Amino acid sequence: MQEYKLFLPPTHLIKKEAKNYTKKDAQDFFQFIMEKKSERIKFFLDFINFKLSNNVSEDLKTLSKVFFEQLKSSIFSIKNNSLVELTNAGYSFCFDLGLLVGDLIVKQMPDVKWTIGKGPKTYNGNNIPVIKNDKTEYDILGISIHGSEFALNNNKPKNWYDQYITMMKTLKDPLWFKKEYNL
Repeated sequence: MQEYKLFLPPTHLIKKEAKNYTKKDAQDFFQFIMEKKSERIKFFLDFINFKLSNNVSEDLKTLSKVFFEQLKSSIFSIKNNSLVELTNAGYSFCFDLGLLVGDLIVKQMPDVKWTIGKGPKTYNGNNIPVIKNDKTEYDILGISIHGSEFALNNNKPKNWYDQYITMMKTLKDPLWFKKEYNL
């Protein structure tokens, strides 16, 4: 199996954690990601030999299965005692999936844009690219990485279509789940 091209941030940011970025660091990282996004998505889709159609729901249902099967390979994950952990290539693979899912949402919802996440240092989306509208924001890159780690350790593929629908609903109405579940 071919190697997966690692995602590497700009050289001056490699040793910094995003939570410790200055405003300029966060802007540099954001600009870098936006410039590389199309290239990374294309590489990801080519690597898994997947072509997007005009049917986002079917694409994400199929992609969930293909992605999970690939994610279980030793290129992307390794067993460490009782836990399955992502390799560096695994983090890049999940990051690229996050870029793809984020882009699909941005294309479907004109009021949603990529932006730099804001929040306390404890917020995973702080200082990194997130998708956002005037109601809420999503750390889609973190969701793709942490959701994939959870899926691996439970040996159950993450359903990216369901995640996509949940994010779309929340971006339209952040309190939809309270209404739907009478909370």
